Amino acid sequence: WPTTPIRYLGIYIGHDSQQCYKLNFESKISNIDNLLTEAQKRQLTLFRKVCIIKSLAIAKMTYVSLCLTIPEKVIKEIDMRIFRF
Repeated sequence: WPTTPIRYLGIYIGHDSQQCYKLNFESKISNIDNLLTEAQKRQLTLFRKVCIIKSLAIAKMTYVSLCLTIPEKVIKEIDMRIFRF
């Protein structure tokens, strides 16, 4: 039996819940953070910022949220980054 988490359809599944949490959520949070910092460099209108948030940032978490329960900590972290954007 494998001792490390297995990636199945883009979701990491395994015995160690902390390691699966890091692989599933922390990489997505860093991707969203990188996306928003790159978009922050441009002179965007409010409408374009909303489009970036809805179509790119939140879309990264959609599939994971359908398969797994997102912890409250992750929701607050993403909300803080979007609000700061």
